[in-house]
Amino acid sequence: MSSDPGTPISSIITLPSSTDSNYWGFKVLVGVSSNDPVGAEIAGLEAGDIIGIGEMAGECSFSTVSVKLIKGIINVVNKVVGDTAEFLTDGAAEPVVKAWNDSLKAVEDGFDQKQINTKLRDAWGETKDGGYATHEGGILVCLPQSGGPLNQNEFKLNDDAGKNGRLPKYYPQGKAFFPCNLPGGTMYAPASEGGTAYILAYDSKFSDNQGAYNVEICILRPSKAPSGLSNQDAIEKILSLPPNSGLINPEAS
Repeated sequence: MSSDPGTPISSIITLPSSTDSNYWGFKVLVGVSSNDPVGAEIAGLEAGDIIGIGEMAGECSFSTVSVKLIKGIINVVNKVVGDTAEFLTDGAAEPVVKAWNDSLKAVEDGFDQKQINTKLRDAWGETKDGGYATHEGGILVCLPQSGGPLNQNEFKLNDDAGKNGRLPKYYPQGKAFFPCNLPGGTMYAPASEGGTAYILAYDSKFSDNQGAYNVEICILRPSKAPSGLSNQDAIEKILSLPPNSGLINPEAS
């Protein structure tokens, strides 16, 4: 991960390999356009890495007029010294924060805000009536073993989720997951093979969507993590970092 505050903001990031670095945790911010069928891409994941979700925000409409494709964005910059992320110090974050805000505004300006008013779903897939959408809306995390971004035609959510939430028992396991902060929900899952993860809106037709989601992503690399640290504690520590940071284990082999 680059320590240059001028790192371009794009929809793709490639993590450093465990061969070249001792990073064991990464925290990145992702802006996911609801009409992008590929979404934000996190490349360089290794088998055993765990990708998880922290906070999510935003509300999108899934039944509007057609709009042109608007790509999502990822903002990744970090300064790491020892085991501590030193990022929001001495004004170092200012150009990064400005670039991120400018990029978010560009994404938002690409949509007609007045049309984000029908078939509304938040990033958890929840609708205005308190239920959960089962065919569109919300965030889907596709793991490297999915072989690419999945859409609603390829990855079905059981209708029972409409009343009870996007719990793991309502969709196939292994390739992807719906972030769900309800009791029994899934907030992170492991990569069973190396490759790229895709964070995208859940749908089968993307061209008529309006709006974007903001998503906080964490990646845990257990092979480099300090000994004695549980996965849950490690993920909580990563999510407590400043935005766009990483953790390094100087004692990792």
